[in-house]
Amino acid sequence: MLDRISSRDAGRIGLAAAAVSLAAIFIAIALFDGFSYTDNFLSDLGRPAPSSYIFNSGMLAGGMLGFIFSVKLINMDYYKSRLGMKFFVLSSVSLALVGMFPVYTDMPHTGSSFLFFMFSVCALIAIGYSERKEGLHGLVFLALGILSLTTLPLYAVPRPYGTNAVVELVTTLSVIIFVLITSARLIRIKF
Repeated sequence: MLDRISSRDAGRIGLAAAAVSLAAIFIAIALFDGFSYTDNFLSDLGRPAPSSYIFNSGMLAGGMLGFIFSVKLINMDYYKSRLGMKFFVLSSVSLALVGMFPVYTDMPHTGSSFLFFMFSVCALIAIGYSERKEGLHGLVFLALGILSLTTLPLYAVPRPYGTNAVVELVTTLSVIIFVLITSARLIRIKF
């Protein structure tokens, strides 16, 4: 089935994954009464509230679209690092699981969220390292991976300097940037 998806279509799927995920986060923030970037996790948007349906379904849909996108990239041998791409597949699956297991499910959610951040960091570093000599995109991916890696210790730091939405947004936006750049290259958009 993935053989029928062209590289341009894969780019469009990547753009859709990024748009759905990002829109779900920011619409849910707008609907969440009293959301604080320093006092809340992004996952708090999935608690029973007006924001929960949008956040949880957005993470599920974004993860599923990201899965199709990343598997297609592996099938195309788009990036040199097959390991990095496999990490990206696992990151996408973990994102979908974040939506399937909202924050109030405790351990399934915590595990899924933890794996999303870990796999994302590993994917960005592995792909960025393998592509570092291929152009600016490789250096950008590597820098985003290293930036995301530096935020991981902040999960052990009490609020307001750690364990909050600001820290989570660093890795989340790094993945979004990776997807947008890769999608634009697949669609052949010049920027």
